Amino acid sequence: MFRCILLLVAASSDSDIYMLEKGATTNQLKVKTLFTHSLIFAVVSVLMTFLGLMIGKLILNEKMVLLHEMITILIFLCISAIIFVRTFRKEKIIERLKPEMDLKTTLKQSILTGIDFLLIGVSLTGIGIAPIYILFAAFLLNLSSSLSASCIGYYLGADYQKAFGYLSALIYFVVANIELISLVL
Repeated sequence: MFRCILLLVAASSDSDIYMLEKGATTNQLKVKTLFTHSLIFAVVSVLMTFLGLMIGKLILNEKMVLLHEMITILIFLCISAIIFVRTFRKEKIIERLKPEMDLKTTLKQSILTGIDFLLIGVSLTGIGIAPIYILFAAFLLNLSSSLSASCIGYYLGADYQKAFGYLSALIYFVVANIELISLVL
C-alpha cells in the first residue's frame, strides 16, 4: 500500500504546479471555482488510473508488467528532469493577471498531467490491492493537493511555484529510484 500511495503522491505533484499558478493569477478567491478546478484534476486522475488498471488487466503477463514498470521508471525520471529544467528556466509570474480560470484549459492540463496516472494504473495492476482503494486514494490525494496548491498560490503568491517545482521533481526522482531499487531487489 505504501508503494501505491508513494506513486500517487508523485503523480499528483505535477498538477500542483499548475494549480498554484492558477491560484496566484486569479483576481478573487472563489472557493467554488477552486474546488471545481481541483475536482476536474481529481476526476481525470481517477479516470486515467481506472483506464491504466484496465489496460493492466489486459497485459497481466509477468514479462509485460515488468517491462511496463521499467518504462514507468524511465518516464518518471524524464518527468523529473523536465519539471526541474522548466522550473529552473521559469520567469517570474505576474500575479492577479487573469480575472477568471478557464475550465477548458484546466481540463486539457489535467489530461496532460494525468498520463502518469495511466502508467501508475498499469503498474499497480498485480500488487493485490483492490482497485476501488487505488481509485479512492488517487481521487483524495489529487483533490486535496491541487486544492491546497491553489490556495497557497492565492494567499502566498506565485513565488512558491519554484519551490513546488523543485519538490515535485525531487518526488518523481526519489519515487523512480525507489521503484528501480525494488525492481532490482
